[in-house]
Amino acid sequence: MFGFIVFSILVIASIAAWINTKIILEEIEKIKKHIGMPEDKTD
Repeated sequence: MFGFIVFSILVIASIAAWINTKIILEEIEKIKKHIGMPEDKTD
């Protein structure tokens, strides 16, 4: 039971980190456009 709780916390934390990263990357793109930097097409 304890292992399941730890696993659940890890899953929730990793999902939260992934969502956070997506938001940060979107914000960086907005800032780049705002200051007139050309967006890099690497992906």
